[in-house]
Amino acid sequence: MGHYLLRRFRKGRCRRLIYAIICQLFHFAAGCVTAVTAVKHPSLAALLFGAFIIYEVNEDWHLSNSAYKDIFVYALGLYVTAIFLLN
Repeated sequence: MGHYLLRRFRKGRCRRLIYAIICQLFHFAAGCVTAVTAVKHPSLAALLFGAFIIYEVNEDWHLSNSAYKDIFVYALGLYVTAIFLLN
């Protein structure tokens, strides 16, 4: 899906920025979903986490797109949601 959006927003600096923001919001949301899932189904949350990390490492290996940034935003969503759930 992301590569389709990249082709769609290829022209213009503003469109490229919008694409980057959308991608980071989705990574943050994926982290939030993983944290919420961990409350009822910890094994499913571990599976989601592992699948995300494998996907990002594979994408970085093939595209060299600095996957550590995506993993950081994912972890940020995970930690922020965990803090809210623990309070």
